[in-house]
Amino acid sequence: MGCDSIPDHYLVHPREPAAGVVTWEESFVRDPLVVHARVARLQRRGPFPVVIVHPEGGKTADDMQGILWDLAARGYVAIAADYWRLIDGEYRRNMFAWRSEADSTAILDIARDLPEVNQDRVGLLGFSLGGVYSLLIAAHAPERVSAVVAYYPVTDFPSWLTAQRAPPWMRPAFYGIHWWFRRESGARSDEEYEQMLRAASPYYAADAITAPVLLVHGDRDTSAPIAESERMAERLRELNRNVELLVVPGGRHIFNFRQPREAAVAWAATVAWLDAHLNPRPAANLAADPADLDPVADFDRAFDQDDQPAHEVARDVLQSEAEADPHRACEHCEAGQVDADRLEDHEHADRRDRVAHKRADGGLHADIEVAAREQRIDHPARDGPVEVRLACEIRSAGVKPRRVKLRR
Repeated sequence: MGCDSIPDHYLVHPREPAAGVVTWEESFVRDPLVVHARVARLQRRGPFPVVIVHPEGGKTADDMQGILWDLAARGYVAIAADYWRLIDGEYRRNMFAWRSEADSTAILDIARDLPEVNQDRVGLLGFSLGGVYSLLIAAHAPERVSAVVAYYPVTDFPSWLTAQRAPPWMRPAFYGIHWWFRRESGARSDEEYEQMLRAASPYYAADAITAPVLLVHGDRDTSAPIAESERMAERLRELNRNVELLVVPGGRHIFNFRQPREAAVAWAATVAWLDAHLNPRPAANLAADPADLDPVADFDRAFDQDDQPAHEVARDVLQSEAEADPHRACEHCEAGQVDADRLEDHEHADRRDRVAHKRADGGLHADIEVAAREQRIDHPARDGPVEVRLACEIRSAGVKPRRVKLRR
């Protein structure tokens, strides 16, 4: 169903945690649910804003590890969750794991009780079914959610299951999907089943959503057609909500775990949206006690402190930045803040303190933010460079993504 490769959940995310990031997992019993959660955050005093992450259908919190590490290094407490429901005396994975509003908000209660959490700044991020979950949580607890990012969600299950917007060659598959949904629901009548489908559809709960919403959808998604996000965005606009729809040209279903260039641009927009509404780096990043230092957010003062752990975190982040940006690499090498030898094939400092940029792997860099702000091209050709076309899509969505590294 729109699949062209095996998903790689670390595609544009770190495969190892940055220095100073700690990770753990726990399971919480909230009958009739067991909520399995993985958590990552910086090992320093908060409070930090929270991002709750939900994976696509069939995946678990463990599959979101790279995303959690990515968010934690940016100053968030990042929590991924999956659910097991008590059915016939045992806990099972189920398409309809949530059967009440209390089920959907259980993860908010869990997040609230974690250490170093700022419960007034909570964001939701989800992929496919996880995007559905994110929108439903925002509807069921609007006063507790500050931002939402939903990738390629199905927002209207009763309509989606009719397959009217699916390509003709895919429509037969929906008979099997419909049968599986009905079995998973455990509904005792057609009426109960329809009620469950509507309750699982964010479109019908849009009037309760007040948090800013970013919808991200590929225009070649045949599993969840882009109309699912278009209709949701239109409905939220009718309600005068803050909503943006980022259309990713060429993006298929689960594109952010399969298509690296498209994934990098969508992730830049995601981080920009979360940063804008959750503000993970308060103005005062440095307290009198060096233990309160935020080296990820305030590099210069990190190096001014006589605090080796802070130095290590700051150096790690700067090293990654130097590898992604040759101009900043010069500055960091001259200041002695990065190890020039570690730049390897990315950039390296020579004896004249100049950085030579070589790419043996055919990679390229694209400054998406500059392309968007300078509006270098307003109407890119369909066959134009993907980084330029996607920059224009981001500009039209009104977000300001960070500089990202794209690979061919």
